[in-house]
Amino acid sequence: MRVPLTVNDFLQRAELVYPDRIAIVDEPDQPADDWGRIDYREMARRARAIAAGLDQLGIAQGERIAMV
Repeated sequence: MRVPLTVNDFLQRAELVYPDRIAIVDEPDQPADDWGRIDYREMARRARAIAAGLDQLGIAQGERIAMV
């Protein structure tokens, strides 16, 4: 049985297997605040926080949103 993996599946695995590895390196030459480097543990924590915020706003699973 083939089950397609979601972005969440990949993120959960990366957090479990590589929690301290660098996931994101922010571009320092931009007008916005520099995030520095973010590991998979922190990236997963932020993703869960965004998901919780969307839940509180009443955004249902499968609905489309835009983030800038």
